[in-house]
Parts: sequence; C-alpha cells; structure tokens
Amino acid sequence: MAKAPKKKAGSGDVNNEIPQPIDSDGNYSVLVELRHGRGESPTFAMGTARGISLPGFNLDEEFEPVSLESAAGSMLEMAGPSVETYIVRGTVKDEQEVEALRAMPEVADVWLDTPIAPFPDWDSDLQPEDSSTAAPCPIPPCDCSPTVPKGNLADVANYLGVDQVWAAGFRGTGIVVGVLDSGITAQGRPVKAGETSRRIPRVIGGWPSDWGTESGKWSNHGNMCATDVLGMAPDAQLYDMRVAGSGGSPGTISRALQAFNWAINRHRTHGTPHVLTNSWGIYKESWDTTYARNPNHPFTRKVVEAINEGILVLFAAGNCGATCASGKCGTDIGPGKSIWGANGHSLVMTVGAVNKNEQFIGYSSQGPAALDPNKPDFCSISHFTGYNNSDNGTSAATPILAGVVALLRQAKSGLSQSQCKSLLKATAKDIGPAGFDQHSGAGIIQALAAYRRLVRPSIRTLTPVCRPTANPVTCRVTRVPATCRPTRIPATCRPTTHPVTCRPTNPVTCRPTRVPATCRPTTHPVTCRPTNPVTCRPTRVPATCRPTREPSCIRPTLAGPRCPRPTLSGPNCIRPTLRCPRPTLGGSRCPRPTLASCPRPTLARCPRPTLAGCPRPTFSAAMCTPPPPMTYEYDAPEYWDDEGCYDYYGEDEWYGMYDADEAEYWGAEMDQGAHEEEEWYDDEAYDEWDVDDEEEW
Repeated sequence: MAKAPKKKAGSGDVNNEIPQPIDSDGNYSVLVELRHGRGESPTFAMGTARGISLPGFNLDEEFEPVSLESAAGSMLEMAGPSVETYIVRGTVKDEQEVEALRAMPEVADVWLDTPIAPFPDWDSDLQPEDSSTAAPCPIPPCDCSPTVPKGNLADVANYLGVDQVWAAGFRGTGIVVGVLDSGITAQGRPVKAGETSRRIPRVIGGWPSDWGTESGKWSNHGNMCATDVLGMAPDAQLYDMRVAGSGGSPGTISRALQAFNWAINRHRTHGTPHVLTNSWGIYKESWDTTYARNPNHPFTRKVVEAINEGILVLFAAGNCGATCASGKCGTDIGPGKSIWGANGHSLVMTVGAVNKNEQFIGYSSQGPAALDPNKPDFCSISHFTGYNNSDNGTSAATPILAGVVALLRQAKSGLSQSQCKSLLKATAKDIGPAGFDQHSGAGIIQALAAYRRLVRPSIRTLTPVCRPTANPVTCRVTRVPATCRPTRIPATCRPTTHPVTCRPTNPVTCRPTRVPATCRPTTHPVTCRPTNPVTCRPTRVPATCRPTREPSCIRPTLAGPRCPRPTLSGPNCIRPTLRCPRPTLGGSRCPRPTLASCPRPTLARCPRPTLAGCPRPTFSAAMCTPPPPMTYEYDAPEYWDDEGCYDYYGEDEWYGMYDADEAEYWGAEMDQGAHEEEEWYDDEAYDEWDVDDEEEW
C-alpha cells in the first residue's frame, strides 16, 4: 500500500489538492482483507474482525463484509482453493498502525479506502491556451467547449442510428442498467429534503436501502447519467446504486466495492442488472498509487468478478486528455498518465468522448492506461442537451453507450462482455490514425451497424433444398431454401429465389422431351402394319363340321355311351391352327422403326440457364436461420464485404454451385444414350404383339 500524502484531515478536492482517505478525526480509512476458509459467512468474518487486538483499530460495524475471490497469480491463489478472503472497513491512527495491522496472521493485506470523484465537465473557465502544459489537438479539430451543446438526445439517437434500432423493435425492454453514481431522485420514492424537484422514471431498485432518494452530493450527476441511459434505451429499467457516500462523504472505493458486490449477488438470484455504467474514478495516480496500478486491488478484482458473472461493465476513460484537461488532473494528463485503476482494466469497456459532429473532445483521457496499453476502447457522444443544458465529460459519453449496450443485449440475450466489446470495435467509425489509436481507440461507436452485424444470419446454415435432376419441373434449381431467399438489400430483404423475371429455368419452348412430337416412333408405318392375311384368319371349326351332341341325348352330359363328348376330330373337321406366317416387322417393306430419322433430343438449342441480370443474393435477418451462439469473432475480415454484407460464400461459390454443362444440370442420364431404340420397345405402349394370344388379334 502506498503511503498517503500528508494532508489536513477531512479536506476535500479543491483545484489540484489531493483528496485523502482520512476521516474528520484525522484517522486513516482502510480496507482490511481477512483470511477465511471457503464458505464461511460474513457474520463469521465480522467476528474475526472484532477480535483484532490492535488498540488503534476501529471496525466499521455498518460496513457489510464483502467476499473476494483469490486474484490470479496472488499468494492467496497459490495457497489453494480453500482460501477465501473478506473485506471489512475500519480506521487506524497512522501508518505505523497500518503496518502493524498488515503483520497480523489473520490479515491478508490492508488497502486505503480511496476517495473517488465523478467525471463531469472540466473547469469551464480553464481554456487550453491558459495552460502551459496543453498539447496540440491529436485529432483536429478538438472540441474544448463543454458548456456549448452540439444537438440534443434526439440528435444523438439519430446520429448513432438508435432510432432505427427502435424501429426494429428494440428499445431496451426487459433490460436493467445499474447506474453507479451520486444517486437518482426517482419517481415514486421519498426524496430527501434539499434535493432537486426533478424526478427520473423507470427506477425499480438499487443499493443502499434508501435508493432513489438523493442525487445532490455530486451535483445531480447521477440524474444526468440515468437520463442519458434512458435517452438511448427508453424502455429499459434502472437500478440506483449510490456510491457518492453518506453523511457528506465525497465517495470512496469501499462504497463502490459494496455496490458491485450487491449487483453480483442480485444477478445470481434475479438475473439483473444486465449492464453497469460507471462515470467516475480517480483523477491522479497520487490519489492512490496502489489502486491506480495494481490489478489485484480488491475493487478491481470485484469488477472482474462481475464481468465473469455475465454483467456488461462500462467505465469512463476520464477527463485528463492533454489538449484541455480538467483542472483536477494537475500534471497527470495525456497519454499514459490519465486512465487509472479499474477504468483501464483490459476486460472493461473504457469509453472516450467525441461530439455528434465527430470532433474529438480535447479533455478525453488518452491511453495507454495503467493496466492496459490498448485503451480507450472506443468513443461515445458527449456535449449535448440532455438532463442539463449540456451533458458533458466522458461522464455523459459512458451512459449513452450503456443505453446502446442495453439495446444490443435485448437483441441477443447471451451477449457477453468480450463479444459486445469486439462488436462495437469492429463497427466503430475510425476518426484518428488508421486503425486503433491511443486517443479515440477504435473510433466512434455506431449503434445501427453493431445491431445489424449482431442479428445478421449465418450463411453456414443455408443449403439448397434440392439439386437439379433430369426432371426440372418437380425439382427446380434454387440457390437457397425457400424460407431464406436472397435479395440484395438487407434492410428490405423479402426473400425470393430470384426475381420472377430471372428465375433459372429452360424456356417452355425448349423444355427437353424424349423425342419431338413430330417424330415419335411407332411400331411401323401404317402401310406396313403387321396383320394376318384375310385368307388365313384362324377359326375354331369350319362351318361344315361344327360340333354337336347326339340329338337323342336330351340332357347332354359329358359322359356315357350315348352322349360322347364332342370333339373336333374326324376327317371332315380339321383342328384349326395358325399356319399362316407369324407377322413380324422384318423385311424390306417394313423396316424396324428406329430413331435414326429423328434428331436425338438434346439441350443444344436451349439457352443455358444463367442468373445474368439478376441481383447478387444477400441475406437479411427476417427469415434466415440465425447463427449458432457467437462462436466466431465478428470482426473477422473474411465474413464481411466492403458494403457491410455477409460474404462467407463468395460470388463464385454461389453462382458456381450449379455452374456445369447441360448434362450435369439435367442429370447424367440425358447424355448417356438413354434414348436408344431398345428403350422404346421396352415401353408398354410400344411392346411387340403377342401373336400367340388370338384374342389380341
């Protein structure tokens, strides 16, 4: 733990003075990390804390112990999974007692209860030219006029494309955003005396128990942040999580630690909040060197725990940019000296500021951050009329983005911190040096582009419903399933296989048939139809020898001496036969019919079906199968073309899927001599006559 600079007890932050973790009696406020076995209760932790036998240590009985997971790589983690720690709060008289407290066996470490402050506008009377340390604008022209609004909340929504996301049905319904700030004067709550008369809607809960009753400790800064969230996500709900302190306290890291702990426990039981927005931090490294640079600080570890729990966490970068830094920053301004502590952790979304005219705001803090060189992540919009005449600072930019994140979370309920950050980076508008830069990060967030990429379908799940066969009528060639037909414009995509005017078929006039109608083969020409000559038509018995029974045999039988069974035997009754020559199709007069005189059916005269003149298919979200849950990076360049259209299957693959000759298109049998003459004679309609069956004749 860094030594606290000497300062008058209870003093606040005035100009460049350093706020101290010292109470009104001159005692140091500290956070004590106690060792405990895993699973032991907060009550047990308080019992251990009460047993600390250090005369100068006073335990804060109102502070509920906060459990902590072991930090990665820490001595506690190496001690094994059974080790768990709790944070309690108290005071000691001086630094010697701090060291004595740290030496106790039940104590893992001791940390200062660092003061924190909001990131509203810098001192309005301090202009860049008034500072000897002011740097040139890194992305000219810079906006250094925080009290002059550039539009209002509606203009911001229009610039970001949020109004179009609303039109798609996403307004933040079902999403809860936790606002960690000075508090909110909420509608329906017993607001304390002396607070503003303005009330903020849609606040449904919070921490501590008197949530929604005050906002004045940071000049209604919490009301501003709440208003800006609802400006982008009007149907979202809010948690008021007041970290500005009680009893006149300016706000300390211990209250933020408790607020995050409440949010994590609430999320585990109720699934909310979904988003946490933080427009506060420390202006100087000297406020607390340990918190500024140590990722194992209890609060920073609690932030990581919230992200791992599934909560989306945003922090303001700060107002210590080099061109026109806040007066609170002192000499800690510009790249590498303006983003401290959890605000610059690699896992959080760190938010810089621009105005809606795409001008970089000169006091927006610049990377690298103390905990991550690649900060800020991106910029959001500030300097607009919202709760105030001009909502400004990275304080206003962060809740604007929190509202956008709420819309994205509604559009995809499983959206994770890393996915959300990657999505916003991939769709940001670059305004600085090409690619990432330490001033604006990836650029200005673009809500509509991020939403479209988030809900865009995956082509990987699309397969043709049928491949072409020899029968084009029953199996027309389609390139995508009927339920997901492509069009070119994603926004108005109403799927069709292809426009009606360019459906890939063979013209009706050249639909392939087995044989043209004019040369359908017959058994043989009419003039040589096989018949039996009239002179040899078979009969059963000649008329002169028709079989009769005995006249005297009245009741004919087929047995007995008097009525012999009639037969056709005898010299006058020749048994008929078919001694006439069996008709055939042979001979010179009646050649066996073939297809020689008829052109062999082919597709040579039919134009090859193509998609020429048809718009290249693309895909919308309306009826296409959605992708599996975000298992790839959105910013992979092979997925997107230069118009923002999904291009996993390139033009060659789509248009080449059926790019084959006519044989492959219609089926292999059309090109393998399938229409030889044997096929016709095997057909039932053209089978040879069975002349053995006299009934056929």
